Amino acid sequence: QTSVIAAGTELSGRLTCGSDLHLEGRFTGEIVALGKVTISAGARVEGPLRARSVAVSGEVHGSVQAEEGIEIQRGGSIAGELSSACVVLAEGSDFHGRIDVAD
Repeated sequence: QTSVIAAGTELSGRLTCGSDLHLEGRFTGEIVALGKVTISAGARVEGPLRARSVAVSGEVHGSVQAEEGIEIQRGGSIAGELSSACVVLAEGSDFHGRIDVAD
């Protein structure tokens, strides 16, 4: 099951999700998800993000922690600290910050 924040939606606060999360809109605040978080092209997150895995095609400004992996896809950008067992930066992605790769 996947929760969706649709394009054109702007939310703020603390979001806790027990499943996968697909973000197409804008979110300001903390996100904690038990599943995979996908930040679509055109989407924006400002604040810390913690999940099982994270895929970014949009923008993230804040720290990102993922148990399994973080992928910044073509056109995606992250400004902040990354912490995960695996970090992938695709050609055409943008990253500014620090990476901590831990088991």
